[in-house]
Amino acid sequence: MLESIRIQRFKSLVDVNVPLRRVNVLIGENGSGKSNLLEAMAFAAAAIGQTSCDREALVSRGVRWTDGERLVSGFVNEPAIGRPSIEVSWPMSGGIGSVQAYLDRTVPNTSTRWLVGRRMPAQSVDDPERILEDAQNSGLLKFVQTRDSVDSPEHRRFLAEMVVSGTKFEQGAAALLPFVIYAPEASVLRNFGEDERAITPLGVRGEGLFRVLHLLSKDADRWASLKEGLQLLGWLEDVELSPDADGFDRSLRLQDRFLPEARRVFDHRSANEAFLPPHQNLWVSHGGSGSFPRV
Repeated sequence: MLESIRIQRFKSLVDVNVPLRRVNVLIGENGSGKSNLLEAMAFAAAAIGQTSCDREALVSRGVRWTDGERLVSGFVNEPAIGRPSIEVSWPMSGGIGSVQAYLDRTVPNTSTRWLVGRRMPAQSVDDPERILEDAQNSGLLKFVQTRDSVDSPEHRRFLAEMVVSGTKFEQGAAALLPFVIYAPEASVLRNFGEDERAITPLGVRGEGLFRVLHLLSKDADRWASLKEGLQLLGWLEDVELSPDADGFDRSLRLQDRFLPEARRVFDHRSANEAFLPPHQNLWVSHGGSGSFPRV
């Protein structure tokens, strides 16, 4: 689990250090920096994943695109000096592992070049020979040096410690890599168009959510739990999928307990705005950690 994120000179965030837990709720006035904190996390995830930080990669993570100089906080005394930096940390045995992402300001007007640093505390090992043998057999050492080329016992132990450190570091980084800013739009949630079939598993605006719902409906326990959660809407008596002419589930049949029997069932497109946020949040959260991302 991620432990904290420190953000410096990034947009409106001059220097903030935020502890993280399994569930994190950001509360603040408009323009106070909530979205900027999420975007900093997305920048860090893209940077350490060694993927491109170009426009397409960042927008697909839910980031609002802008040029590099706009990322530099205007609230610092000398914005021309220094560079935005983002550090995300997580616990490791023997200390804290972290990754730091820095905007490369040597390239003017770009937000695509980020430099990455890693901090990995050394890990104690009980059987360095076994670790080195496993690492060499799996290919972990082929780009460094072979196990047999290290003669000193101290150097062999040190190399084994580095192998364990790197493995545990990557396990921590794996919690950050899939991070996206999921911000569904009402227009997408109301209209499940043909284009959503190309989004896998979910688009940041809510594309593909209906496919997720279709898969969830195949699991009786999850589907029952989901509908139970939707009872927070006092008027909703039941919800079911409705297939389209091609056999794909393309709409929701909602039942309003307060309407007359003949008019009780209607399409989700006719539901009021209050229905959309609860239903998308519940469906994504019920996706679990298997086929769907937890966002």
